[in-house]
Amino acid sequence: DTYGFPLELTIEIADESGLKVDINSFNKLMSKQRERARAEGVTAEGHASIYVGNVYPKVVEKYGKSDFTGYETDQVEAKIVAIAADDQLVLSAKTGDEVELFLDHTPFYAEKGGQIGDVGIMTSETGKARVLDTSAPLADLIAHKVKVIEGGLESGQTVNAVIDKRRRRSISRNHTATHLLQWALRIILGEHVKQAGSFVGADRLRFDFTHHQPLSSKEIGNIQRLVNEKILQNHPVRTYITTLDYAKDIGATALFEEKYGKYVRVVEIGDFSKELCGGVHLGNTSEVGFIKITSVSSIGANTRRIEAITGERFLEDHRRVETELKQISELLGVKDGQVYQAVENLKQKAEKERKTLASLRSKQMEGEVENIINDKIMLGDIVLLTHALEFATMDELRILADRLRSAEKSSIVVLASSDKGKATLLIAATPALIKLGFSSVDMLKKIAPIIGGGGGGRADLAQAGGKDPDGIAELFPAAKKFVEDFTSSRA
Repeated sequence: DTYGFPLELTIEIADESGLKVDINSFNKLMSKQRERARAEGVTAEGHASIYVGNVYPKVVEKYGKSDFTGYETDQVEAKIVAIAADDQLVLSAKTGDEVELFLDHTPFYAEKGGQIGDVGIMTSETGKARVLDTSAPLADLIAHKVKVIEGGLESGQTVNAVIDKRRRRSISRNHTATHLLQWALRIILGEHVKQAGSFVGADRLRFDFTHHQPLSSKEIGNIQRLVNEKILQNHPVRTYITTLDYAKDIGATALFEEKYGKYVRVVEIGDFSKELCGGVHLGNTSEVGFIKITSVSSIGANTRRIEAITGERFLEDHRRVETELKQISELLGVKDGQVYQAVENLKQKAEKERKTLASLRSKQMEGEVENIINDKIMLGDIVLLTHALEFATMDELRILADRLRSAEKSSIVVLASSDKGKATLLIAATPALIKLGFSSVDMLKKIAPIIGGGGGGRADLAQAGGKDPDGIAELFPAAKKFVEDFTSSRA
């Protein structure tokens, strides 16, 4: 029942050896086994379970270690030794089920050492499954997370296990590039650089390392240039198993926090890079294509992170940049090689126009000061100055308010502006009124809701932003009422 060995074949083999099979007793025992399976429970997916609990040690105990063959081949004929679902060992899986498969040997690399696990396809006589991920729940065990997409799979069956070769190739590019990157970092930044983490995926790589300060643009450029030089020089990438002591003697780089056994795998690139590594790699550096560093950042005290792309992703990014450059050059009406100068010219022109506009706005403000003072409202001995503008920045409102306060020594200034569907409000008061107890913040709290906003500030200057510029016209009557109430309270 557990291994799926046919009764008919058992009878035939027994007969050849001069033995008889007690079929009646077999049928009785098989019935009891089926009752036990039902009594032990059924998984959420409807699988009869043959073991419940932490399945991983049980798989190793019963079937032995997983044999990884992925360094030499990308597909194998292998036996399904166990199937797990919902932390139970089960006999089979049907279409739509997501389970873990364990093979006697496999080309699928299990995620570890920063490198992601392989994906691919497994096919048997009765079904087909897509491998979604590969992991190593125990040091000696490889688990394949699969989804059955056709028919069904059974424990004991033979499957054709095939990895996604194109994806594996991309992973290999990024892993070999990561070794080149670490070598280049030590050359450019110094021998103090140590690996502090990594991620090797199909679409990108990430390398964390120790360094005491941010990298300059020049350093980043030199690192990228050095790696690409080594890629183009077509250095061979060689792997071999040796003793840990010998690996240390030849200067192989290792992660100090890793625990290594007596024998280790060394990845050697040319005569300049040696690292202890269990990941997948290329045969030579030229297969990387090119590398592009996409970002450099700080992730902690004295720890930096580099992210980069290679191979197909590099080409995709290059095509994108080339297309954008072409579009910009057409927009500017210049050749590709003239884009930088054209943009520089535009920048200088924009700066010149900005200064001209600032000068014009300043002159406009001077004119506004006179107009606002001519429209002043006298509330007892207090001068109320109000005005609405368009497209004025908060800085411009502050400059205008300062000029108005300088012109009227006992004044309250209320200015508002609208731009792009939003409103800004500024309230200012002269020192004389502050001494009498007036607060710009108090007025702001009272009238800012009219424009759907809020803000803050000091007694002499407060400002707010709002979502309703249509309310600006109502601000000034409300401001007048506030000042009138303030005047009455002093009487």
